Amino acid sequence: KLIEGKGIYLKVEGPSMTAMTYPDKFHIILKNLLTNAYKYTDKGGITVSWDHCKEAGKAGFYLNVEDTGRGIASDKVSKVFERFYKGGDSDGSGLGLAIVKELTEVIGGKIELQSSPGNGSQFTIKFIAD
Repeated sequence: KLIEGKGIYLKVEGPSMTAMTYPDKFHIILKNLLTNAYKYTDKGGITVSWDHCKEAGKAGFYLNVEDTGRGIASDKVSKVFERFYKGGDSDGSGLGLAIVKELTEVIGGKIELQSSPGNGSQFTIKFIAD
């Protein structure tokens, strides 16, 4: 309802799958990524996608949260995962993405960010089995 009320879309796509992970931590990760995408997307929308993946011959899965929002300047991309870092137009605490990164790593994943100003951001989280 919030997303529709803002006039943007939410697209969800991926195969039916079961992943063995920590649901409480995964919920916080997804909630923080979606909250940020919602805050910084004024037109277009948000796409959440997932699928199986392999890396170095090991199986796993990935989750993408992609938006058509404001995007992040290349010189700021490495800073967004630092505790208390806030972009110029942020009204948050600067903890959301730091928590996402820490929880992702705690449960054995890694996070990547691709972004460009005016074109949005794509956060990709990969979980690969040991």
